[in-house]
Amino acid sequence: MRIRKWLGLPIGVSLTYAILAGLWIGLSDYILVFLVKSPDLLVTLSLTKGLLFVAITALLLYVLLTSWQGLNRLERVEKPLIRYNRWLIAGFFATALMVPIISGGLIWKQTPQVERETRDRLMAFSQLQADLINNWLAERQGDANNLASDVFLMQAIQRWLIVDEDSGLEQILDRVFTNRIKAYGYDAIEVYSAGQLVKYWGGKAHTNSNILSQLISDSGRAQEVMQSSLYKDEQGVLHLEWLIPFPAEDMERSIVLVLHASPADILLKALQHWSAAPDGAMSYLVVQEGNTPKFLGLDEAGRAVVEFSCMHSSWLLQVQGVSDLGSVIKTCDDEKMVFGYTDIQNANWTVFTQMTQGQARDPLRELVGWVTLISSLAMVALMLMLWMIWRRELMAHKFEIETRAAEKDALIDYVSHYDHITGLPNRVLFMTRLSHQIKHAKREHKKMALIMLDLDRFKDVNDSYGHAVGDELLAALASRLSDQLGQMNTLARMGGDEFAVLIEDLPNTKSAEVLAHRIAQNISQPLQLTQGAEVRVGVTMGISVFPDHGQNADALLQNADAALYRAKADGKGSFAFYNDELTELARQRVRQELQLKQAIFKKHLKVYYQPQVDLKSNHIVGAEALIRWLDPEKGFISPLNFIPMAEETGLIQEIGEWVLREVCTQGQAWLAQGYPPFRLAVNVSAQQLRHGGVDKLIKKILDETGFPARYLELELTESALMQEVSHIDETLIKLRQLGLTLALDDFGTGYSSLSYLKRFALDVIKIDQSFVADLSHEQNGQQIVNAIITMGHALGLCVLAEGVENTDQLAYLMQHDCDLYQGFLVSQAIPADDFMRLYQKSLT
Repeated sequence: MRIRKWLGLPIGVSLTYAILAGLWIGLSDYILVFLVKSPDLLVTLSLTKGLLFVAITALLLYVLLTSWQGLNRLERVEKPLIRYNRWLIAGFFATALMVPIISGGLIWKQTPQVERETRDRLMAFSQLQADLINNWLAERQGDANNLASDVFLMQAIQRWLIVDEDSGLEQILDRVFTNRIKAYGYDAIEVYSAGQLVKYWGGKAHTNSNILSQLISDSGRAQEVMQSSLYKDEQGVLHLEWLIPFPAEDMERSIVLVLHASPADILLKALQHWSAAPDGAMSYLVVQEGNTPKFLGLDEAGRAVVEFSCMHSSWLLQVQGVSDLGSVIKTCDDEKMVFGYTDIQNANWTVFTQMTQGQARDPLRELVGWVTLISSLAMVALMLMLWMIWRRELMAHKFEIETRAAEKDALIDYVSHYDHITGLPNRVLFMTRLSHQIKHAKREHKKMALIMLDLDRFKDVNDSYGHAVGDELLAALASRLSDQLGQMNTLARMGGDEFAVLIEDLPNTKSAEVLAHRIAQNISQPLQLTQGAEVRVGVTMGISVFPDHGQNADALLQNADAALYRAKADGKGSFAFYNDELTELARQRVRQELQLKQAIFKKHLKVYYQPQVDLKSNHIVGAEALIRWLDPEKGFISPLNFIPMAEETGLIQEIGEWVLREVCTQGQAWLAQGYPPFRLAVNVSAQQLRHGGVDKLIKKILDETGFPARYLELELTESALMQEVSHIDETLIKLRQLGLTLALDDFGTGYSSLSYLKRFALDVIKIDQSFVADLSHEQNGQQIVNAIITMGHALGLCVLAEGVENTDQLAYLMQHDCDLYQGFLVSQAIPADDFMRLYQKSLT
């Protein structure tokens, strides 16, 4: 039962896997050594197998552990983690001990086979060396046999020896032997008669050689070609001779031809280290001289053949002084050396190649070393991975405990600082933020506003529908206000049905008034609750401004509450500033806004038309549509009083749409009545452009009224063009595609008029009336107007002058080629019927 429980844990599975993986690595390497005989291939396969094994099993282990269901319930693993830590350590040492044991067994088991393979390689290498020497000896032995069978050469030498004066024979012999020296690389060719040197060709004669003298005597008696033994001359140069005796009746007339060759070059080639030779192998040439073998090899630089004293090799010491070298080599089983040998067929020589057993075992040791290293690294990596997993589980458990504690602290902090119904900051957090923002506003010298909100008729909702519906209403209103205010302002629930809004960056007091008005409109919208009830509430607000109404959080909050109570006393659904004067101004603007809404609804707004005259023909060619407010009680109300308010409250969009529709309807009516067509200009506000869709609105009105787009002109102010440039670009392009005319109003009083003339596709620029008014008495005004006219014409634009009131102004404009004008000189803005009578009069 305990074993099953232990195996059910991730740490138990991991440790079991580590032990099995260690056994697999060791056994697979052991089997691979038996199957693969090539050491190089064995190394490659072992490394590849090890790397693939580590990569695949690590991936599988990672997938297994990360998907383990038990990791999601870490509280069950806390005690087993501590208990099975000892098993992790024991498993590490057990698997680590298995690797060297298996590696040692591999070396012990494979050593005999490796030595056999090395001996076979040494035998094959010595055979290559012996073949090279055999070929060299065979070439020279064959040449000697050819000379011995040459009857003409024998007769020529005999006659030359008898008749010394025969120079022709000497020249023939010189040529024959010189060619032999060049062709076969002999050092010298000598002729002996009666045991004495007669003449030699090539290198230095060897007359002082006792060995040569003895061989000459022996060959004379043997009457056959004889190869002399390998020996050194007085200068230490290796020599080898072939003696060719010619038949003679007695020793007095015997002739022996001696071919001298130096075997140093061929021995250097044969005994040097070839790329095919096993690493560490050394080669010797064993020459039998009587009962004593002579050992020749290369010096340390590998540039000369030297004779060894045999003191450095136990094997050479064993065979030194033995006459039957071959039998000794065949029967010797030296445990410290691995060797191979091959006899030279044409000489009493043996090529002997040897290396120590340690050198023979080095490849196996290197192979096993790499396998051991890779296996050890793989096991260490696996155990390290298991240890990291164990640490991960432990740290994850600790992290869960810490996370739960942190979540508990965060929950306590949230409950302490946030309202549980609306999720908004509560009074404590709001006062903290208010104090912080006051410090910031003091440093930056900025204004702030605090608005206290109290819901009207909220008690009636609680009493009628219950507290659950009341809480839902509070949450819905909080969400609606949060969306309206965004992240720049702070909204908090102070308790009950009271909310607070902190306006952190207040441009002016009027902005707080506008925001309060919009909040009132937002809250007054009906709410559809989950129970199907539709609820509508109102709001009363009190406003205090920093630093005018308080220097700290408590003072601002107290004064905002005081303003709230004053607003309640005046009647629900209103708002009040802590300052009486500001409160009165705010109330006045609220009344004006309400009156403006009623004026739109009751059609107290009228469209008047001011004529636009061509300076060359003095005919009316167009009119600017201007809005007028005619109140039944107050009479005429100036646009300067209600247009800014309409823009602040958003009513300007409704008014602008109404004006466009009225102008297009009136223009189409005039065309239907048969009047000649002329252009009607309508002002478009910055808000209409900023909110977008003005092109769709105009197209819709044109389609509904049937008024041709080419007779409609839109007048834009520079403040309107200073909105989002990319958005304005797109809108103006769409308007031009409709076929409208675009005019820039009040030119010269804005920001960077020249840049707008270059950027936007305009048709008309209107000179502001402030410049026209200066034409009569100011030279600067004249220069400005003249510059605008010149620049407009250079850009291909029509230039219209506004506010023309006297003939002097008109004369100056005509003198400087202004195109159009409008102003009181021709007429002020008048109703549609009066304008049409004036238009008809201008045509006559």
